Amino acid sequence: MQLITETVATLSQPDYDINVYTERQFAHVDLTFYPLVYPGDAGYESEQVFGRGIEDGFPVADYTRWFTLQVPKQPRGPRYREALEYLEALVTEGSFGDIWDLDSMDWTSCDTSLTDPPALIAEFVARLPRRGQLKASTN
Repeated sequence: MQLITETVATLSQPDYDINVYTERQFAHVDLTFYPLVYPGDAGYESEQVFGRGIEDGFPVADYTRWFTLQVPKQPRGPRYREALEYLEALVTEGSFGDIWDLDSMDWTSCDTSLTDPPALIAEFVARLPRRGQLKASTN
């Protein structure tokens, strides 16, 4: 029999907070990845990094760094069509009333919600630096 604390200790920690965002004037939907910083990570206690204080030991998204994949709202080709359909399903399936709206949308989760993404998204995610590999940089 396994204790719940042993199970929790073996769960993976997400590397990124993700955001699916668009506005009417954009010709694309942004899938943006913000690195998550955990207690004990370098810079976790820095108020300058987060613009606010420590979040009681929880991971905090570092909004000073980001990586964005832009998917056209009017996709040309199967890779972009699959990516757009996948993002729509990600936002709406199993949600609590989240609506896919290409005129105005701002949806967030963590990168663990990206299960079995299409090739375009999977290739982008594969190129992202993993936790501990990020260097201090600006976008």
